[in-house]
Amino acid sequence: MRIFKTMIGILLFSMILCSCGKEVSTNQNTKDENISVLEEAGETIENLAEGTEEQEPSWNVIGFALNSLPVVSPKATIDTEALKINQKLAGYAYERLTKKQKALFAFVIQKRKKLDGSIIELAHANKDDVERVVQAIILEDPYQYINIFYLSEKEESVYVGLLWQTQVSKKQKKKTEKAVKKILREIDGESSEEIIRQIYDWCTTNIDYDLHAPHARDLYGAFVEKRCVCVGYAKAFRYLCSLKGIEVICVPSKVHMWNYVQLADKWYAIDATNGKSGTTKYLLSGREILSKESCVPDEKNFSFPILEKKSYDW
Repeated sequence: MRIFKTMIGILLFSMILCSCGKEVSTNQNTKDENISVLEEAGETIENLAEGTEEQEPSWNVIGFALNSLPVVSPKATIDTEALKINQKLAGYAYERLTKKQKALFAFVIQKRKKLDGSIIELAHANKDDVERVVQAIILEDPYQYINIFYLSEKEESVYVGLLWQTQVSKKQKKKTEKAVKKILREIDGESSEEIIRQIYDWCTTNIDYDLHAPHARDLYGAFVEKRCVCVGYAKAFRYLCSLKGIEVICVPSKVHMWNYVQLADKWYAIDATNGKSGTTKYLLSGREILSKESCVPDEKNFSFPILEKKSYDW
């Protein structure tokens, strides 16, 4: 009986994929129909990998791009290489993920090329898991910025569509790291305060704000092209500080991103995007910076440290 059900499931799934093989238009009605088809297909798939909070989950990937509907992969699991990636990106946000969310973090990074522009089914996950993981990747990975273009829960699974806004090649990463080494040779401060100020001055002097820069949200844009938006500024500042052993986190609001830096067990804000070299208005600021609406942290997915009431006394 089980074999018969499985055969029926496979047959139904094959029929659905065949019906989805034609190229579709980009109007909203067609997209809605495709999403409906995806959810129906999901109901025919058996043997979804079971997972709990204490177990490493796995995911059945049945995603497709809205314009061509390719099947991504029948199954996908996490390997040790992805877990090594996690260790490199382990920061403030990552450490606050659950074990299941950390596994999903590794999965998304490892399968990036297959998942880009696709809708996938994640078994034993929910919307909160997905939103926290995507936010963590944005905050922790200096080369990645992801948009969620579709998110829906169905029974014990969640369907999510992911789009990467940046595509950084290995060659571009090498150029970036070469530029970073050159910058670090210019950072010769002896104290943490001096190092922070020099990095802040470099970012505010050398990077131009450019909403239309091709790499506006990653390190290649900040260090090589030297054009980016607030996300690029924040990631660049954090990256340089981390290489100097200074604890820095990226902090988002609904419309902005900046940094919190830990200095002598106290937290201060730094906004290199709005800052200016030679000034200290946005350099190790206290809570008064939060009077700006754009600098109220979005704590939907993560809570952030409490800043000192007063700015650092330069």
